[in-house]
Amino acid sequence: MMPSLLITILACALVTLVIRALPIVFLAGIRLPGFVYAWLSFVPSGIMVALVALELVKLSVRDGGALAPISSAALAALAAIMTKSLFTTALVGVGGYLLWFVFT
Repeated sequence: MMPSLLITILACALVTLVIRALPIVFLAGIRLPGFVYAWLSFVPSGIMVALVALELVKLSVRDGGALAPISSAALAALAAIMTKSLFTTALVGVGGYLLWFVFT
């Protein structure tokens, strides 16, 4: 294995360890204020919005144009409002996108 590849892999492992382990080590046993918990509850939704927005921006004529991702996002939003389940939302969104290409 080339030394630069080994250094890159070790650096990636170190960064991953630091990002995941340090908050646990430093925040263990500390009682955080309620607004911090409320603020952190928006992180999963923010990640989902970022992923969906990225896909909606990448419009490609080859992949069905703008209508395929927008219709899938609308179906997923409807499922999210009705069920309040992230799993169901993702399932409906992916299923809608798949069905778009099956029937077009």
